[in-house]
Amino acid sequence: MAAAFIVLIGIMTAEALYPGYHTGERTISALVEEEPSGAIFTIAMVVGGTVLSLASLLLPGAGLPTSLTVPALLMGVGCVGVGLFPMQTGAPHVIAAALALGMGGIAALMAARAARPPFSYISLVLGAFGLASLLLFAIIGRTGPLGPLGEGGVERLAAYADLAWAMGFGGHLMGKGAAPSR
Repeated sequence: MAAAFIVLIGIMTAEALYPGYHTGERTISALVEEEPSGAIFTIAMVVGGTVLSLASLLLPGAGLPTSLTVPALLMGVGCVGVGLFPMQTGAPHVIAAALALGMGGIAALMAARAARPPFSYISLVLGAFGLASLLLFAIIGRTGPLGPLGEGGVERLAAYADLAWAMGFGGHLMGKGAAPSR
């Protein structure tokens, strides 16, 4: 939960401090092009991705399957990679971003199998939505039915679905330890 919050707040803060930045026209990773946005984005991705990776290592202890823990770990590794390899690095950045966004959607789908309703249904919807958005981003980018959102807008559909899932899943796991209401 904390990892996704760190990444989301980092993105929002970097956007707010970037002069003339437009979320529809610019990708999330374009935030590295201007300071202090670049430093804020980089730190948020590295710290958030590290926290997510470490948290994913605790999931087996909670009885969660490898089919969930591995994608969650790779989502965190991808986030760290996005921070360490800015978009100017080309292939390393694209691989890290695809890993973060793709594994986030897959982790959400796998969590749908391991979580209790109603979160299992929410997880299924967020995972499918995130992966479909990532596919649309990769295939059509600025064109097609989502074209008016722009490249940055379509990318955010995938990223925010993953972050919403990660925050919700963290809350779901914490809620497992809550005492039943009377």
